[in-house]
Amino acid sequence: MDLNSLEFISASMALLFLAMPCNSMIQTAAPGQSVEDTLTLGEADGPDISLEVPASVSDWVLVPFADNQKQITIRVEANDGWTLAVSSNRPDGRMAQYDPVAKSYIPDGKSLSCPLKISMPGCAGHPAAWEVDLSSPGTIQQMAGSRGGAPIVMIATLHQSVTWEDEPSSDEFVYRIDLEFAVTPSG
Repeated sequence: MDLNSLEFISASMALLFLAMPCNSMIQTAAPGQSVEDTLTLGEADGPDISLEVPASVSDWVLVPFADNQKQITIRVEANDGWTLAVSSNRPDGRMAQYDPVAKSYIPDGKSLSCPLKISMPGCAGHPAAWEVDLSSPGTIQQMAGSRGGAPIVMIATLHQSVTWEDEPSSDEFVYRIDLEFAVTPSG
């Protein structure tokens, strides 16, 4: 195909206008940060599955040999069945000493004696309560069948046992663990 210079300029401008919206959608993150976005493929009205969890849990006072619990709200919206799993950044599932000023775990710092546990009540397909000891990843909830996109709001309970041997937190450090929740379609 032969293009004269005016047609070439017009074709180039059309490509430029098509490329510009793509550049405005690019998001960047610095090391250690994350970016959240939704990408819809096809003609769906919205995402098939979404998950909302709290960004952080703080002001949790732990008492030795007490039933230390903290409740969090989790919201899942899906068109079909799904599975909700949880894991932690600590291979032993135990909260470790963390420097909030330096925003890093303390090298060779101590960790609590017991792993954090998370539980949720059962459901129709699984009447027993779900409980995951975070020393290994696990499922904490599952829903089957067509949901029609209706949101489900659930309460999960964090359980942390503490012993007298665990060092109390101080002005220099707190105990911390990062949780990762993943919701996947279960057909």
